[in-house]
Amino acid sequence: MEENLQREKKVRADVEKAKRKVESDLKMTQEAVEELEKVKGDLEANVRKSVSLYEPLCCSLILVHHANIFFYFYSIKMVSGIARILFWEEVKPMG
Repeated sequence: MEENLQREKKVRADVEKAKRKVESDLKMTQEAVEELEKVKGDLEANVRKSVSLYEPLCCSLILVHHANIFFYFYSIKMVSGIARILFWEEVKPMG
């Protein structure tokens, strides 16, 4: 009978010890999750800030790119026109 009582006390002590360890682990895990949620919020804020900073720059670069393309095609058209004029100036005196 005494032996069973000692075994039961040991089992209860082991269960209590395991319970405290699980509760401690749970608390640490909850704290880690809270910290990760905070970091996640900070990262999301940084992304929003970066987007708001760089979006106008990207739009400006696109506009500059389109202006460069327009200038390129306009230059080709001008050079073609000048070449035609020069060609006809050379052809007229011969003709």
